[in-house]
Amino acid sequence: MKNTAEYLGYEYHYFSRKFHDCFSMNFREFINVMRIEKACELLTDSDLSITDVAFESGFQSIRSFNRMFKN
Repeated sequence: MKNTAEYLGYEYHYFSRKFHDCFSMNFREFINVMRIEKACELLTDSDLSITDVAFESGFQSIRSFNRMFKN
């Protein structure tokens, strides 16, 4: 989030607060929602293995993918 805030020209804490106000979730939760949506799309529309889908969706490990997908 720090890089995103800097890229957009905002101070980290200001960006964090405004992001939460707009989306009712923190930045990390938002990113994980986007990753899971991408994973669902790949699982539906491709022949990739679950492992490949996890990595293509931006997860660093199968364990973190499984945990987020379960939630």
